[in-house]
Amino acid sequence: MLGKLLKNEWKGTYKIGGLMLIVLVGVTFLGWLAFQSPMWQQMANDNYYSRASFGVSLLNIVSVCTLLFYAIMLVAVSVGIIAYLGVRFYRTMYTDEGYLTHTLPVTEGKLLFTKTLISGIWMLIISLGIILSVFGLFAFMISAMLPAGYSLSDFWQEFWRVYDTEMRDMFVLIEEAFGMSFRGYFIYMIVSLILSAFTSVMTLFGAISMGQLFTKHRVLMAIVSYIAVSMVKGIFSSVIEGIVTNIYVNSRSDSPAIVGSYINTNMIISLVLSVVFAALLYLVSWLVNTRRLNME
Repeated sequence: MLGKLLKNEWKGTYKIGGLMLIVLVGVTFLGWLAFQSPMWQQMANDNYYSRASFGVSLLNIVSVCTLLFYAIMLVAVSVGIIAYLGVRFYRTMYTDEGYLTHTLPVTEGKLLFTKTLISGIWMLIISLGIILSVFGLFAFMISAMLPAGYSLSDFWQEFWRVYDTEMRDMFVLIEEAFGMSFRGYFIYMIVSLILSAFTSVMTLFGAISMGQLFTKHRVLMAIVSYIAVSMVKGIFSSVIEGIVTNIYVNSRSDSPAIVGSYINTNMIISLVLSVVFAALLYLVSWLVNTRRLNME
């Protein structure tokens, strides 16, 4: 039955999720168009002001406005997926539509798990799509500013050649001196990206569930709960970070490696706190659905 739940939940979300991915592809294409303006090549050649004309200037304005629209759309997609998942969770769990959901021959825990898993997957997909779009935009910008006859492939080959011959040893020295690991940070970013997709959904659903504990204005109280949870989490994180900072500042160690240790500690604490808060709010959602369910 769990498999059917996951399949039905995916069917219920893939249209909007797919639409947002199409929007990302579309705005990324607009980003590519924006860098087709001669302005970028002229800026690279340091003769933009000397060669600018009215026609080119008009095209440049359109290029800049397109990039601004691209940035706005990235934010819109990022906020839009969260809003969509939150509204869908509320509608299918706590409104008239929820009566049908809760009559299914499955436990409330399985319903909550299904919605959290599928929503987390969509958050991860959209996050990856945004990251790929931004990387693509940077590639378009680099390509637009390269000299004539110099391809993007040539640029990357030159970049890796310089990295291997001049930069690699420098990074190794930095890692040894400050007790840092850039490879470890890269792995941390990947793990954090995956976990944040699910912790953000668990936090959102928990806040919506908290709103259902009120007899009136449940949607408003769900929004207030989300803001309050975010503020409490931020304050708690700041306090913990302040304690860690105080410990390291008052440390008698003068070794530069303490810098890396300080950064590593803060990163781990931040990740652990996010998981703990998300787990607590997931528990809130489970308790509301199993013991305090009172649909409108």
